[in-house]
Amino acid sequence: MRLPCLLLAAALAVPAAATETMPPAPPPKAKSEKALTLGASYTIDLAVAGRGSNRLHRLDRLDLTGALASERFGWSGGRLFVRLLGNSGTRPNEDAGTLQGVDNIEVDKDGLRLFEAWVEQDLGRGSVRLGAYDVNSEFYFTDSSALLLGPSFGIGGELSGTGPRGPAIFPYSALALRGEAKVGRSGLVRAAVVNADAGTLTDRGGLGLGFREGVLGIAEAGSEGPGGKLMVGGWAWSHRHDRLGKEGQARSLGAYVLAERPFGERLTGFARLGISDGRTSSFRGGWQAGFTVAPAPLGGKDSALALGLHQAFLSRGERSAVADDGLRRAHSEHGAELTYRERFFDFVAVQPSVQLIRHPGGLAEARPALVGTLRLGWEY
Repeated sequence: MRLPCLLLAAALAVPAAATETMPPAPPPKAKSEKALTLGASYTIDLAVAGRGSNRLHRLDRLDLTGALASERFGWSGGRLFVRLLGNSGTRPNEDAGTLQGVDNIEVDKDGLRLFEAWVEQDLGRGSVRLGAYDVNSEFYFTDSSALLLGPSFGIGGELSGTGPRGPAIFPYSALALRGEAKVGRSGLVRAAVVNADAGTLTDRGGLGLGFREGVLGIAEAGSEGPGGKLMVGGWAWSHRHDRLGKEGQARSLGAYVLAERPFGERLTGFARLGISDGRTSSFRGGWQAGFTVAPAPLGGKDSALALGLHQAFLSRGERSAVADDGLRRAHSEHGAELTYRERFFDFVAVQPSVQLIRHPGGLAEARPALVGTLRLGWEY
């Protein structure tokens, strides 16, 4: 636990320098002078996961977005956003055997889905958003970790593994009401109530509207601006869910803190720490830390280099389940990732990545999983 604490302290102690936000970022807002903004991207991952398998996995994702500003229609400060995702391919984590996953575009079911569809109203010093929503588009999010392929760098496992189908994060969204308010020069308060029945309109069962499973409440507050980001957040489920490794049900809750700071004009570091009660999920807490350099050393003007470390601590229920199978349990699953991205012609990106995960699956005697991935991307 010393590493994330030291990084958090360093991030807060070093004076910040202004720098541009690292890509990729949450869905862009449509400019007021342009009524309709469209976007499209296509990503292909070619991955090999070690531990005795030489299978080449192929995954792909089609991402289509549209943002419509309302000013030209007599509605001031409104915005409509829609996002379609199409995912297909094999599953490299079947070979890697990790609890957190190894590729952030891997899905358990292929198909085209309406992932986000919401309307937002600008209130001057804040905004309100209503519709099918991705929690990780704004909550528990750091720009400088978004280049990394490991799913744990998107949102902590102590939150992503909770709920009846997980929270409303990729590849499932949920009906949500989100409010946001700016405080002072850089202060920010954000909160959302999210339907616990996550899904999408195009999946079987559709987007849950009945709230039979209850809701997820999540909030974060802190400061965000050119000089960096420091946020403290908390979350809780309204309904009880099945306990892991024990009979009965329990209500799940947790908290997190994240820091992100630029160091000079090219380097941006991040550190995140999350905890939970651990009664209904595989993890009771974890941390992620690393940095992104953009442009990368010896790279082009649009290149980027990122290094990330992560560790997720197994919950008592997960450790008991491993022991019940006659296997020796580990206290955590942890690893590292190094990735580099280079852009060509402003719309083509090539990104190799290497990951090493120790104690995959929470097994003390499991061989480390070495995962190599080549990501190819096209953007419009």
